[in-house]
Amino acid sequence: MMNALTIATIDNEPRILDTDLAANLGMARPRDIRANVISPNRAELEAFGVLRSMNAKSTDPLGRGRPTKSFYLNEEQALLVCLLSRTERAKAVRAEVIRVFTAYRRGDLVAASAPQLPNFMDPGEAAIAWGEQFKARQLAETRMLEAQKEAAEQAKAAEQVAMVAKIATEKLVEAAPKVDFYDTLVEAEGCITSTEAAALLGWSARLLHEKLEACKHIKRIHGKVGGKRASGWRFTPEFIRLGRGMPSQHEFCGRVTHQLLWTPKGVAWLQARAVSAPVNRCR
Repeated sequence: MMNALTIATIDNEPRILDTDLAANLGMARPRDIRANVISPNRAELEAFGVLRSMNAKSTDPLGRGRPTKSFYLNEEQALLVCLLSRTERAKAVRAEVIRVFTAYRRGDLVAASAPQLPNFMDPGEAAIAWGEQFKARQLAETRMLEAQKEAAEQAKAAEQVAMVAKIATEKLVEAAPKVDFYDTLVEAEGCITSTEAAALLGWSARLLHEKLEACKHIKRIHGKVGGKRASGWRFTPEFIRLGRGMPSQHEFCGRVTHQLLWTPKGVAWLQARAVSAPVNRCR
């Protein structure tokens, strides 16, 4: 999108600032129009009139660097610069130049005065100019410091958020085994624990385990299994194959606990045989 071109009058002649034209032409660095277009073609441009130039203020936010020359172009010079620029927007900008100068001639535009540099030969005017420049530089430095401070605060806040997220993640990881243990400790659907199965017989879980161990339906686990500390009870493969029980193991704090889960079929078998039959005939 192009900016509206502004007419400035110099010696009662309407002109356009070179960098305004360059910006509309789509140049990334508008002041490059002076070195890339105007200076190499100065003679051709001066054929259409005096090439007006003025000292431009430094574009550095802190006021550093030497001032450069800015050029104010009349209508013919502006159109020629558009042609010489060879940019994609040149055609549209040429049309805009014609419209702006035509509107000025009709009195539809109020021309702006060209900027004037202070008279440094006048001590008072020079002092005022220096004071304004000093204030502008102080303001730029203050804004830069504020921006740096804001960036530092944002970085610190982001670091704190990251730290909180890390701590929360660590706590979740730490709590996961506990949650998994208490969730999976609940028997599978339709199954009950040895404590509940023994209660149906009026026994304790310990007595039930002793009887089942005696007839070799279960095996006590104690020590290390797969390199991890383990404890509890485990059904024999044959008992599981008959559908009487299910294996269940849960890891918590580096220790594996094995638990017996009784299926409905296993509970029926237990009620039918474990009470009436001798221990050595409980098969």
